[in-house]
Amino acid sequence: MSDVASNGFVIPGALITTLTHRPKPESEPGSESESQSGSGSDMDDRPPQYLFKETRVDLEPDTPTSVVVVPLPGQDRLAALSSRILPRRQQSTAHAASIAEDETTFVKDHLASAASLFFRQNDVYPRSVLWRVLSARRTLAVRFVDFTRDPKDEPEAPLELRFVFSDTIRPAAVSIAEDEATETLVVFVLTTSNDLYTIPLRPDTFRETARSQKDTPTSWCQIYRSPSFAFRYPHRLVARSAQELVVTLHDGGLLRLTRQAGEDGSAWKETFNNEGGWGSSLRNLIPWQGNHTVSYGNVSLEETTLTSLAFSPSSDADDYNLIFGVSLDHRLKAWNLSTGRMESSRDLCNGERQPHDGARYAIDPSYTDLVTVLDQKPRRAGYICYLATFSPLKNGEFKFWAVVEGASGPELRDLHAGSKLEPVPPSSDLWAMAQFRVVPSEEQDKLELWVLWKNNTSYQVEMLKFDLLNACEGWGERRAWTTTETLRETPLPTMTENMKADPTQAWMDHIFYPGRFTRATLLTALSIYERGVHLPSGSAVKGHSSLEERICSSVASSVVPGRNSKGQMDYRRFQMDVDVQWRRYYRIIAELDKQRGEAISLVYDTHGRMPWIVNADGVTPVRQCNELELIWHNGTELVTGQANLVRDSLMTTLDLQYQDDVGKIAGLITAASTFSECFSETLMQSCMAALEFEVLQDSSDTVATRIRSFYDRCKFEQSISDDDYSQLATAMDQIGGFSALTTELFQSVMEIVLQRKSSQTSGLKLTLFGEKTIVRGAQETIQLTGNILADLLYLLVFVEIEERQQEGSEISFDTPTVFLDLVRLLRQYAVLRWFGKTTRLEQTRGGGQDSRSEMIQANGSSSETSVQAPRVSTVLQNPWIHNWKPIWVEGDPPMSSNLTTYINEALAGIELSDPEQYGQQVMWLQRTFLRRGETDLAMAFLPYQPIGSWSEYITARLYLSVGQYALARIHFRRAAYQLAHREGGSLAVNATDDLLSREIERYFNAGLPSYYLHIAQLYDEKQAYSFVSEFAYTGMIFLSHYTKKDKLQRQRALLNLGFNASLKTGCFDEAYSDIMRCPDKTLQRTFVEQLITTMTSSGESAQLITFPFLGVRDIVEEILFEKAKEEHHLQRQNQQHHQLQVRPPRVIDGGSTSTTDPTNTKHPSYDTILYAFRLRHRDFRGAAMALYERLEFIKSSPSTSFISASTTKRVTGNTTTSAKGIATTSKGSRNDTTATNTQEDNEETRNKLVTRTYLALINLLAAMDPEHAWFIVDLSSSSKRDVSQSMTNGNGNDSSLMDDSSKGSPRKSFYLVYYLFIPFFL
Repeated sequence: MSDVASNGFVIPGALITTLTHRPKPESEPGSESESQSGSGSDMDDRPPQYLFKETRVDLEPDTPTSVVVVPLPGQDRLAALSSRILPRRQQSTAHAASIAEDETTFVKDHLASAASLFFRQNDVYPRSVLWRVLSARRTLAVRFVDFTRDPKDEPEAPLELRFVFSDTIRPAAVSIAEDEATETLVVFVLTTSNDLYTIPLRPDTFRETARSQKDTPTSWCQIYRSPSFAFRYPHRLVARSAQELVVTLHDGGLLRLTRQAGEDGSAWKETFNNEGGWGSSLRNLIPWQGNHTVSYGNVSLEETTLTSLAFSPSSDADDYNLIFGVSLDHRLKAWNLSTGRMESSRDLCNGERQPHDGARYAIDPSYTDLVTVLDQKPRRAGYICYLATFSPLKNGEFKFWAVVEGASGPELRDLHAGSKLEPVPPSSDLWAMAQFRVVPSEEQDKLELWVLWKNNTSYQVEMLKFDLLNACEGWGERRAWTTTETLRETPLPTMTENMKADPTQAWMDHIFYPGRFTRATLLTALSIYERGVHLPSGSAVKGHSSLEERICSSVASSVVPGRNSKGQMDYRRFQMDVDVQWRRYYRIIAELDKQRGEAISLVYDTHGRMPWIVNADGVTPVRQCNELELIWHNGTELVTGQANLVRDSLMTTLDLQYQDDVGKIAGLITAASTFSECFSETLMQSCMAALEFEVLQDSSDTVATRIRSFYDRCKFEQSISDDDYSQLATAMDQIGGFSALTTELFQSVMEIVLQRKSSQTSGLKLTLFGEKTIVRGAQETIQLTGNILADLLYLLVFVEIEERQQEGSEISFDTPTVFLDLVRLLRQYAVLRWFGKTTRLEQTRGGGQDSRSEMIQANGSSSETSVQAPRVSTVLQNPWIHNWKPIWVEGDPPMSSNLTTYINEALAGIELSDPEQYGQQVMWLQRTFLRRGETDLAMAFLPYQPIGSWSEYITARLYLSVGQYALARIHFRRAAYQLAHREGGSLAVNATDDLLSREIERYFNAGLPSYYLHIAQLYDEKQAYSFVSEFAYTGMIFLSHYTKKDKLQRQRALLNLGFNASLKTGCFDEAYSDIMRCPDKTLQRTFVEQLITTMTSSGESAQLITFPFLGVRDIVEEILFEKAKEEHHLQRQNQQHHQLQVRPPRVIDGGSTSTTDPTNTKHPSYDTILYAFRLRHRDFRGAAMALYERLEFIKSSPSTSFISASTTKRVTGNTTTSAKGIATTSKGSRNDTTATNTQEDNEETRNKLVTRTYLALINLLAAMDPEHAWFIVDLSSSSKRDVSQSMTNGNGNDSSLMDDSSKGSPRKSFYLVYYLFIPFFL
């Protein structure tokens, strides 16, 4: 059934039920006087004092493999399975396997119906055990929640085991004990089938991901079913030790179960104790009409049934083995388990009762904590122990008892007979006391009473100090409360008139703030929301999109864009509608989160001396407030002198110089808070925008100008009304008016913010739960401190402009100094706030004993194959909190104090207070982001970088990594001079810093050429060659300041980078310039060869021959000649392998793809390039020799090699004639000739090519002076026949000039002189 809200949005009725919200601290406990207090209502007029703060930590699994599900059979199946292998433990792969579709399913699957903590007595890890009953009381979840551990011990135990039972777990039927002999935790569970499970758990069980496949049910648990449970129903189960259990029965009896050490729990020795003996037990089996019973579930409980138990201290077990219980008929009873006799019975309030008043004194069977044994020393003579009881009837009443030695045995004695010690509820609402704990106080002979008050899902925790023997004197006067986190009071995003941005991002930032809501909560709320707005069912769980994308899509899909009166899209209205839908979705989240936060139990760790609250879906350590939190939450009371407990606490922690000014400091903070609370939403957004601008900029303006600009951007003049000013003036009057503002007063607040205790590390290491707790507490501290500093800055600016500049003003504090100090601190806390709200995927850690770096076995086998599950954490946690070591605190303070100290010291360990340290830490984090490839985080963190050369350099590296090379160039150049000349300051570089450690020594502080060489190398790695050239050539400009040796080394490196970059970008002119300036002959030859190869393959041989190559022409010709020979050799190999079928020839070193025509200019051969190069540089004889070599190669090639050439090309076109009539080739032209597939056509093609080449050679010689128109050819054995053929008929028939080298005769050389022989051919 659903209810419809006023806005028409359909949600389940339970989610729109009006609940009592927890009021703000100023109006929380004791805000109204009530006569029901019973012990003097005048104390209700006292304002509440807040000494403690809750730090709620969610229990969402850190990784999908952190939860291991263990199914357990019932006794009926145990015998059948005892010889079989139990199915492997299942690893939860989605934190909670099923996604709740509605509120009922969410409550069943994710919220605990019962939960508590068990603490081991020894100070060993692990010692804090959290257990919860889930899944409609069918699942028991067990995990550890320790803060620290000794890294020298075994690895961390981070797993959560979930035992799934075949039957429902009974209420109040889970108990844990420790077997100290074997260091084993023993979990006892009693189900509705009356099966008693004994589950031994060693700490190693929580370290392994799965046990061996050989595990059997008996290795997990043993099951025992008492025969008496067939006719006597169990009500409560309490474990006194690992070998002794006590079960209360529905008939008022006690069943004591014992076993010997070493027994597994499959059999127990039963001992019955009953108030009336066996006769009473037999009578209770028959439902007599006169019996008074109380219905509880499916059982009718006798009024004598014990619902709350407590044991006498173990030290007294030898004399009196006592157990104390409170029965449903409102009586306190003492049993002697050794004799089986009830020693004493008293009314819970020590009142007189009539026999017929039984119904008036009936206690609800759900109460389980109504009696506790006190650990109070010293004891009086004859006293055995002390008891504290609570009567839940009427207004409630506490009683304190002494168990004394009487004439016939132990007796119960009321320590304050005739007095009523009634608790005072937090307010006039209907609060009920759910649980209480009485523990020794830090003050001698004092006790602390911790009380858990509940009102539906809301709760409050109270602490009251008293003297046990004089409790009536001043009862309730020393009362303090816990306060909730200010994180949970963060204002929701609002739409204002001046807001132009889409509200979606603001809502996403709020909802997905780390630690605020669990994934299961958001998914369940999304499912409910989609049904409410009639979106397709199941869209919240389908697809591969992220949760953020699914939520945004669902919210946006519920809004239909409208149009304004002009027919245009009404974006403003659309934004307002989107904001409304976000608020609807958030309301569902908030209602579900309320149920998550419901307090299930209050537990006190007597060894660690810290209270805990176990929530339905979380756990809340209660810590002491730090100095600033004490002042913030008790500001008004400190000003008026009504917070004695708070002042006493501050006196023990604050420095002496501030103790006398606590009232003024509290007044200043309260006045600043009062001033900001009167801001409208529009004004607050303006102030926040002005604050962000001021904090993130490094202005060169004067302080006075910056203050005035801040005032104008906030728009105080237009927004602060007279009423607002009056409220501020009233608040300031509490400390003496505006004239009481001094520089010292402002600095006192800032010193408290910065105040840290000097200490040394303890050698301990935080656990994963400890890290989460410290992070949550740090988030709270960061937010609260940041808000206080912002309020002070708003007040300072307003007072400076509005009050101090008025005539007759008596304000005389140093505004510029205070302003700059506040801005510096606000910048620090802006960075810390960014750390706390930004998440990252935690990298795999390796090595060491850190369990988070250990590999998790995937299938529960002993295979070496393992995987590391990913983990999402905040930047605050990783790397800062994770690398922080817990400190050693002098003395022996309680853990509630140590936890606060840990939080403060962890934040101080980030070291952002000093400007130089701020720069070091910020830049180190940016380098970490870049090293791990987290560029999105680095870009988001960019505004927080300080100004400086290192900052510019890191910014450039960031832009370089994301491909914004032009922006990177700007920042590289800004940082150049200082980083190159030891003026950039120091930058802490870790030995393992991959980003800088290899470059820092070689390239920085070594001059501009070295710096620019480093930058060019960075661009070269990114293949941004145009920027490589730029920085390489820039570096060469500054080489003149080097010694000759260093200069050559740097020049060689810069030239190499610049030359290669020029080749990559096609800037061949710059590449040629690099060749000319290269001082290294070996490197110069390499450059020439690379240039020739690259330009030839790029089709730029025409430009290549235009370069003069001064001083290296011989190298150029030598390289071209060698490449031509290599080209001829490879082409001959191709011809030999393809005599029958002509295939496309290979491309050799960028050379010709067609070797049939020396005039081919698209891909010319190297001998053609050599011919053109010599001709270009007026070496006509050399050109003739190159052309001759080309001619000989063509003639020696078989005719079949020309079949693929459908066209032939000539390089003799577009010739230019010099003054002497010498033809030079500048650019080739095309002359197509069709080739046929017949042998005759192939021969004809080759003959034509030979003829044209002959004519080109003759023409070249004819152009020369007759006296120089000759060249000498070396007739080696490989060319004699070809030369002979060319001198006769060219058809290869005459072989008279062949040598007989093949016959073994010595090789002979012949030289022919070619000259102008045109008349001979004519």
